[in-house]
Amino acid sequence: MKQYFQFLPSWDPKVIGRRGSCLSVRITSKDYLEYTDRIEQDLYKYYYGNQKNVYDNMPDNLTGELRYKKYTDYMRVYPYFKGLEGVVSERIKHVFERLDIPQDEYILKPISVRGTDMPYYLLFIPLIENMEFIYPKTIFRKGSDQYKTFNTREEYLNHPDVDYYIQTVGLPQKYSSYEIINPDWARPFYSERIINAFEEEKITGYEIIKGGYFFQKIVFV
Repeated sequence: MKQYFQFLPSWDPKVIGRRGSCLSVRITSKDYLEYTDRIEQDLYKYYYGNQKNVYDNMPDNLTGELRYKKYTDYMRVYPYFKGLEGVVSERIKHVFERLDIPQDEYILKPISVRGTDMPYYLLFIPLIENMEFIYPKTIFRKGSDQYKTFNTREEYLNHPDVDYYIQTVGLPQKYSSYEIINPDWARPFYSERIINAFEEEKITGYEIIKGGYFFQKIVFV
């Protein structure tokens, strides 16, 4: 059975060159900010069911600036936009290409980061919309020790307690062949093949989530 892992941007000051935050790159392109602001005003109109067009139609020639002292292969980026997971290096792009990761599982848009000539890309991972979740198999968590399931999406959305978050995502079996899985309301999952390749290539800037509050799982139904 294929295994999946999630990761976070590194907080290690020896890796990123700063303490207290992992927001490494700020997008400075004015037209990008205007574009995403317009879409976020009505996400259902522009985004859901139309994600690829949203990403494809983003402005080109994007620019950003490093907020820390060190460049790594994977860096957290802001301001956030749905599906935007970070700024990645050419080395990560080559890993995806070498492993033949399907093009519909990720989207890269070049970004010029001030202070370096190294190629970087915004990494977008299209979301699996929450309408596709198998809710009776999706486990929600409140705090560290309260768990609950819901029969339908509507039951979850109408629940009076808004403090439940995804612990385990139930997904249709068709997604079990994916290498990168990005369920709404959760962090992306990367296949063991990708993580192994990252380790072989000594990709920098990320930390595997092995437990704790941020740990999530997926099940296929």
